Amino acid sequence: MKKYVILASLLLSLCSEAWGECVSSPKPIEDARTVSLGTLLLSASGRYYVLDPCVRISRRQFGSRIKLGFMNNFEKADTVATFYSAKSKRALTLDQNTHISLVRTPGWFGYPTTSETEVQPVLETRGDPFRGTIEQWNSAHANGSSPKELRNIPGLIRPWHAFVDQGLSLASSADPQFWQINPADMTSKTIVTNYIIRFTPAPTNTFLDFDVYIQDGVKSVDLTIISQIEAFSGSRTFIIVP
Repeated sequence: MKKYVILASLLLSLCSEAWGECVSSPKPIEDARTVSLGTLLLSASGRYYVLDPCVRISRRQFGSRIKLGFMNNFEKADTVATFYSAKSKRALTLDQNTHISLVRTPGWFGYPTTSETEVQPVLETRGDPFRGTIEQWNSAHANGSSPKELRNIPGLIRPWHAFVDQGLSLASSADPQFWQINPADMTSKTIVTNYIIRFTPAPTNTFLDFDVYIQDGVKSVDLTIISQIEAFSGSRTFIIVP
């Protein structure tokens, strides 16, 4: 999985350097069921759009929250759940009190509280603020710790990392390198949102999505995605315009 992180980081760097040349807009498509596996889509007002590596997104057209994701259009159904991880880095115009937030979709298994010792279904999280420091976050993710070990990171409102099933077969913390945040990339006006999106591969053509907020003040979004499913891994840069 690490090779996908390296590739995504390279693409991210190339896109960021090309902001001045970033003139593409989301392109509407007629039928999302026809896209290739792993095509990142934007969904808005009942339509789907494909995205170039660097795109300009109009807040007037798409609103202050964009819905991104992949079609669940695998050839065959699987009985084993999996997930993909996403990280969005938003640059804003004003200083921010929170610099890391956490999103977890429904269906995960983990520890509801820091004192819980048994794995059980856990609720989704919709942007829990991490109140610790970047150094504390990075230190916790330095050694490939399990969700059980990571439930007590200073600054967590509640445990976040989890397993895709109760058998503990696959953990969101499996690739600690991805969760590291480079302090040099952060300013007082930057927010990193971490996402874990659980799903079961199937030919259902349902949308496996997550939300990115582009409210007033958001200037750009750098998005990186990794997954054991190679087609899902990659990056995008969004330049936010009025």
